Amino acid sequence: MRIAILHPDLGIGGAERLIVDAALSLQSRGHSVDIFTSYHDPCHAFNETKDGTLNVHVLGDWFPRSFWGYLHIVSAIVRQIHLAILLMISITLSIIISPNMSFSVWYKPTQRYDVILVDQLSAAIPLLRLWLKTPVVFYCHFPDKLLASGSIAPVSGDGKTIYPAQMSTLKQLYRIPMDRFEEFSTADADALIANSQFTSNVIKNTFVDITHSPIVIYPSVDTTDLVGSAGDLNGARIFLSINRFEPKKNVNLAIEAHAKLIENVGKQERNYLSLALAGGYDARLPSNVDCVQNLEKLCKVHSLVCSFIDEANAINPNDGIDVYFMLNISTQTKKTLLNSSSTIALLYTPTNEHFGIVPVEAMACGKPVLATNTGGPVESVKDGETGYLLPSDPLQWSHRMKNMLSSSNQETSISCCKARVEELFTLKRAGEKFEQVLVEAVSHGLTNQRERGALLQGSVMLFFVTTFIVLLMMII
Repeated sequence: MRIAILHPDLGIGGAERLIVDAALSLQSRGHSVDIFTSYHDPCHAFNETKDGTLNVHVLGDWFPRSFWGYLHIVSAIVRQIHLAILLMISITLSIIISPNMSFSVWYKPTQRYDVILVDQLSAAIPLLRLWLKTPVVFYCHFPDKLLASGSIAPVSGDGKTIYPAQMSTLKQLYRIPMDRFEEFSTADADALIANSQFTSNVIKNTFVDITHSPIVIYPSVDTTDLVGSAGDLNGARIFLSINRFEPKKNVNLAIEAHAKLIENVGKQERNYLSLALAGGYDARLPSNVDCVQNLEKLCKVHSLVCSFIDEANAINPNDGIDVYFMLNISTQTKKTLLNSSSTIALLYTPTNEHFGIVPVEAMACGKPVLATNTGGPVESVKDGETGYLLPSDPLQWSHRMKNMLSSSNQETSISCCKARVEELFTLKRAGEKFEQVLVEAVSHGLTNQRERGALLQGSVMLFFVTTFIVLLMMII
């Protein structure tokens, strides 16, 4: 099959890792895969997207991510529709003029794709289906309708109950056309994929137009590339957190739990204990900048000494550092941290996380995971065997962390973790499921017959959205 993947911003994060692994798994099964994105910075991207392993094409990276720090979703919608239009023009010109002709303005595919996999944002789906007459599969990570209400999605831990969003009246009015357009465009896809049963439940209970349950395909990890040998890091004993530096990731929990832990261990043991906070960081995003600054302040509140480092080997108990910040770590550094014998466990702090690929990566390296008992980790972590699922309470976490310091069944834990990954989360298993869904979409064609009115409805919706925004800006 000839497969096109549309992804908003191809940076470093769980969502990006997921789509990169999906592309790799499909490519390994003999399919032709092209990734189209609105933004890709080689200095802030996974190796496979910049070393030629995957074909990545950037279209329309000039459009802003927000307007004066606001209207992020409007900008995201426009960026994706702009990306889709450029792709559609490219394909159309290639077919009409010459399948073998190379154009200089945009990257031009030399043939039509058999199926298009749209990731994260659904805005362009009706347009793609109507113009190209090509089946479109949507990989939904989580409804933006719920993410817009705050840092933690207003849903129950199993995703089966949706609570009323807490937003200002003005924001509720602003969200009405956005939410309706999201539901309409999501329902227009020929097939829906969710990254966990939790997310599938949320989608089904959020969008009334969707009558069938999304197909669950768990994100995968390439164990051959990730798992390796890494020795001791200068005698340190480390609790590791890997997350993007965003408020919704709740990294505060790791700092507070670590602070309580070191209060209850001997001085000698404390000297060797460290907390490593690693993950993606984008200086363009105020939320990232504010998050790191607030985490630094929290360390000072708890009298924890913190330091910023780039490499895992810089962790040294003799430095007297309690918390290490590691922004935008390289793939190799991440691999070292996960495989090092100094790392005791992964602390995965988000609440109602859609799935969370990092716990799977940690288990693949034989590391147990301590996570909240909500969202995707409930499906990936086997409580009591490959880690522990607890409420988001620093005291409970610190008690469990103390027990893990003196755990005597380390070998059993390592084997259980690795067996869990081999059972559910390998590239081979994900590739098989992706291939099955995409092949069925191609064989069934445009099964969703709503596309005739899709462009008209979508255009009308966008007209009202634009009008509403202009009026709102005039009022403000």
